[in-house]
Amino acid sequence: MNNDLLIFDETGSILKKVKDDTIQSVVIPDTVTKIEESAFSGCFSLQSVVIPESVTEIGKEAFAWCESLQSVAIPKSVTVIGKGVFYKCGALQHVDIPDSVTEIGEEAFGQCESLQSIAIPESVKKIGSIAFSFCSSLQSVDIPESVTEIGKDAFSQCDSLQTVNLLGEKTEIGYRAFAGCKSLVEINVCKDNAFYCSENGVLYDKAKSKILLYPAGKKESAFILPESVTAVGDVAFAFCSSLQSVEIPASVSAIGKKVFFHNDSLQTIRCRVQNPDNVDILDTAFSEEIYAVCALLVPSCSLEVYRSHPVFGQFKNIAADLNA
Repeated sequence: MNNDLLIFDETGSILKKVKDDTIQSVVIPDTVTKIEESAFSGCFSLQSVVIPESVTEIGKEAFAWCESLQSVAIPKSVTVIGKGVFYKCGALQHVDIPDSVTEIGEEAFGQCESLQSIAIPESVKKIGSIAFSFCSSLQSVDIPESVTEIGKDAFSQCDSLQTVNLLGEKTEIGYRAFAGCKSLVEINVCKDNAFYCSENGVLYDKAKSKILLYPAGKKESAFILPESVTAVGDVAFAFCSSLQSVEIPASVSAIGKKVFFHNDSLQTIRCRVQNPDNVDILDTAFSEEIYAVCALLVPSCSLEVYRSHPVFGQFKNIAADLNA
């Protein structure tokens, strides 16, 4: 590509903008050390780009909405992939992330719908919020030991994601990091992780006192929460389309927001808690559809208490659990 189509600063070290947003390929000259914010944003026809080792900084949304870009190799000189750098690059199938990168920023690869796999190097310490959200072709991901933080919604709504392997001892998972992943069947956690554990692919806190996520793609029709569980986390069972029945043990004293949402097959919730007044819960724990079509089975001695409860009382069908 002719460099006359690129706009630089007066030193030639900062690539500020492209003059023609219909370009199909670009080789960035090795005099460039920084690609400015939004430099190629909206170049819908751009299919290939060569980024030289001289580049140390890629600005916010530098290649966002480059909907024809299919692959990119990030040079080893780059340490941070910033906010939205490749956001909504819908044709992007392959990315080489070097072991110099320590942070994958917010929305960095959000809505890259053709991205099937991603190799996160051991150098990465932080994965930002929404970093891979709505990557609908992504099938599996290994989170290396080096990662200490996975941001809010980092992998949410990745419809094809089946397996997550959490390999580190100090990795913390942000709010709804894997929410809405409809094909997810297992989250495997390193046994030495300080914050979490997993059993049969289900994610709990370390003490197994709080269930954080029941993978939405699991095929089992019934699930009984362990007696050790005292809290059910936000969106813990959201989008679980195969579950027909869930049993909540008597030990539970807190139920989060949107725990049961988009549960197409759910027919029965069996709650063993004797006194619902002792449960910290808001009416947003259940969707309107769940209130309308799902049966709530409760201890016979507590039936009237449940029926008069401000949250549980919204169920249209509350009955005594004859198997209690």
